[in-house]
Amino acid sequence: MESEQQQQNDQPASPTGLALNDAPLTEAEEKDIDELVNEPEEQEIDDMMIDAEEKEKDEMATEADEHEHETDEAIMEKSLDDFLKSFEDDEKNSEDDEKSLEDLLQSLSEEEEQTPTPIWLPRCVASTNVPDQAAQWKRKDGTYYITEPRLEYYNFKEAQWAPDGCAVIASDTTNNLRTYIPPPGILAETDVHNMSPFASFRAPESIYAFALWPGFDFYDRTTAKVLCSMRDQPLRLINAWGGPSAVSNGSYRLVTPNTEKWMTPHSLAWTQSWTHFVAGSDSTIAIFDVQRYGEPVKRHKTKNMTAKGVGTKGLVSSLSISTNRVLAFGTCNTRQVGLYSNEGNGHAITFFPVSGNHVNKTDGGGVTNVEWSPCSTYLYVAERQSDVVHVYDMRITARSLGYMEGRNAHTNQRLGISVASCANGHRVWGGGVDGVVRSWDNPHWSEGVVQPSCEMKAHNGPVTSALEDPSGQLLVTCSAESYRDSSDDEEGDEDDLPQVEAGMKLWVL
Repeated sequence: MESEQQQQNDQPASPTGLALNDAPLTEAEEKDIDELVNEPEEQEIDDMMIDAEEKEKDEMATEADEHEHETDEAIMEKSLDDFLKSFEDDEKNSEDDEKSLEDLLQSLSEEEEQTPTPIWLPRCVASTNVPDQAAQWKRKDGTYYITEPRLEYYNFKEAQWAPDGCAVIASDTTNNLRTYIPPPGILAETDVHNMSPFASFRAPESIYAFALWPGFDFYDRTTAKVLCSMRDQPLRLINAWGGPSAVSNGSYRLVTPNTEKWMTPHSLAWTQSWTHFVAGSDSTIAIFDVQRYGEPVKRHKTKNMTAKGVGTKGLVSSLSISTNRVLAFGTCNTRQVGLYSNEGNGHAITFFPVSGNHVNKTDGGGVTNVEWSPCSTYLYVAERQSDVVHVYDMRITARSLGYMEGRNAHTNQRLGISVASCANGHRVWGGGVDGVVRSWDNPHWSEGVVQPSCEMKAHNGPVTSALEDPSGQLLVTCSAESYRDSSDDEEGDEDDLPQVEAGMKLWVL
């Protein structure tokens, strides 16, 4: 008893307001008791609220920063993606632009290739293909009949204007040298007049070359002289007026020194002094004094047999003398061009082959024409079986500038070219086997391929000559029947060929 009483006395006293029993307190009661005991003061409550607000603000700011950082990274990633995409698009667009540019250039080149040469339409004012009189009714022995218009066709090989521009001299395949005079007031005419020969000279053999005297004045009979080369005949100085005294002006012999065999010149040219002329034959250039009949005063062998590789062999088919007195010649079988100083009286300057810089270097069957430009700076070379005319700058020895394309002269016929001065330089004339006359204005202004400046249909056969008169107001064109290869001579082919009206025409430029 005493021990139990002692234990009761040792227990602590119970809190005020609580039941005095032995039951333990719950967790909720203990928590309530702690809050009551430890209840904060009002200042502490304010501080806690401030701290909570600041903490909440910090958390919100942190979240905002994190969101902003994430947004910036997303924007940067998106911007980078957009930049890469735009770069790829730009690269693709540049490729498309390059392709478009290439397509444009290709289309332009194709258009340039396909663009036809401008058609030039001059006025024809005279022709040998026009009848000299109309059909007429006539009576004979009490019977009426109709006379047919008289019309003759001539196959002209070459034509040349007289230096005074008053006459045209032409050679044909019938061994005739004919003189034509343009009708008076021809520039104002609208109708096509007949061109009949004023005079003619019948050669005993084929005429290979002729050259008009530089002092030619048609209205002064004593000066109307023409130098003429015929096969197996002496060179003749004839009169363009014709008549019995036509061949009494002079005769010159060109023969081989050892065998005295005739050497027929295939080209002729007068010197600037009018007192000498140059004749080109087989590997030979001979110089004659017009006042000294007989043998030449000087000879050149174009091939130096004692020096290997010096000079060139071949038939001298063309001669031309520049204003600075340089003689140029071309060979028809070896495709060579050579130069001599002092109009042939000096030394050899150079020799070079005519291979050109066009695609087909084997194109060409021999030189037919060499022509100097009026300024004596450029040399134009034409060949048989060739569609081009070569252009050389002679300031730099035999430098090829290019070539004039579109001549259409793939034939063995000699289709000549000519050079004429114009207001802003000079132009080159040439005809083709298709009867078309073409001109190239200032072809020396550009290198490479030069296309025709203009063209016109002049004849329905090969055009053998096309050249301006000295005044630049008239153009004369000549045509002839086309040559035929032996392979074309099959039965029935001749009847299928178109009728070619060969002749001469006069055009107002």
